[in-house]
Amino acid sequence: KSKEIEIQSKEIAVEKGEADAELQEALPVLDAAKEALSRLEKADITEIRSFATPPEPVMVVCECVAIIRGLKDTSWKSAKGMMTDPNFLTRLKEMKCENVTQKQQQAVKTLMKNCKKLEDMESISKAGFGLLQFVKAVLGFCAIYKEVKPKIERVAQLEKEFNTAKKYLDNLNKQIEKVEKTLSELNERYVVAMTERQQIQEETDIMQRRLIAADKLISGLSSESQRWSVELE
Repeated sequence: KSKEIEIQSKEIAVEKGEADAELQEALPVLDAAKEALSRLEKADITEIRSFATPPEPVMVVCECVAIIRGLKDTSWKSAKGMMTDPNFLTRLKEMKCENVTQKQQQAVKTLMKNCKKLEDMESISKAGFGLLQFVKAVLGFCAIYKEVKPKIERVAQLEKEFNTAKKYLDNLNKQIEKVEKTLSELNERYVVAMTERQQIQEETDIMQRRLIAADKLISGLSSESQRWSVELE
């Protein structure tokens, strides 16, 4: 069992390493997009919110952000409300991109595909361009994560099985240790008992020899007594 656990541990390390390596491919783009968000100021977001009717690319990218944020209402009005949050940019940077569903991704792709002016975003709006880069990075990350997810899930399952097996082995080793301790104590008691038995046997042998000698002495004295009695008569 111990050998099996060792093999399983190596298998987990290999598969986890592969999954981590593939995820690392997506992280630089995502990190760069988050860095772009860091360069945006609240004034840039306020500028977008000030539009009664924003340029189409700005509206589309804000709706895309609302979608990946998981808002049920992804209209421009809802998107503007989303951006009133003073921690809006921070929440985007801290977002768990792996939780973006396939349905959300598809909705974002459809919106972006139907908007022909997204390529001009940099000249239209600084904040809009930053948000667009972020949305693209999230989609890129999700595409890679989709491929890696089965490996991540397998690693999680292997780790669960490994921990269960290790716990079983640890308990088994504790039981073995307990039995070995008991056997050791019994062995010590056996050695003591055998030593005492040997000592008693030796003492018994000595007493036996003494009894034989005494019996011979008594027999000799008895014979001598009879001889004296005869002589006295």
